[in-house]
Amino acid sequence: MKLSDHKGVMAQFIWNEEDVPYLTKVRNAQDWLNPMQKPHPMQKPASPERFLNLHREVPKLSFPANIETSLPQYLTFRADFAFDGDLNTFFWSSRPPGAGEVFTLKLTEPKETSKVIIKTGVQQMNGQDRVFNGLLRVSSDSDCSVAAQSKIDASGTAMVKLPSSMQTVRCVQMEVLEAQENWVVISEIQFV
Repeated sequence: MKLSDHKGVMAQFIWNEEDVPYLTKVRNAQDWLNPMQKPHPMQKPASPERFLNLHREVPKLSFPANIETSLPQYLTFRADFAFDGDLNTFFWSSRPPGAGEVFTLKLTEPKETSKVIIKTGVQQMNGQDRVFNGLLRVSSDSDCSVAAQSKIDASGTAMVKLPSSMQTVRCVQMEVLEAQENWVVISEIQFV
């Protein structure tokens, strides 16, 4: 619902956050970050921190690693947030991914683990920002040659159980297999 205040400035009233379309939330995120913009006194405050999980600090990675991606970040949603051990932070791309785009995590030292999980999308966006058709690859080599892989499921999650011949991981790579319309969130990469 939009109303005009006495100065002719349009203000958007949000009665229920679930009623606001996904793309409207994305477009309004930039406005929410502007500290000079004051909400109308009768307007229900829409908290960007609660709604979009905006993070301004540089995250500490779970393990020493290098992260490479062909996807540009949106605002302060850095790629490092996908591997900081915090399920409330995430990487958010600033455009929809195309087929063949990748998100690669290369550990500086091999890590012993039994499985690797990648979670895409966040609950606040009702799954619209998950990877719809993708593949998770896990390798013991730093060049990400495929040793084990799993397709990302309908919920935007993939899990690779390491075969007995592979005890350590050096590289984790998520590849988008088909272009999609929505921007992508990578919530977390976990070693279990």
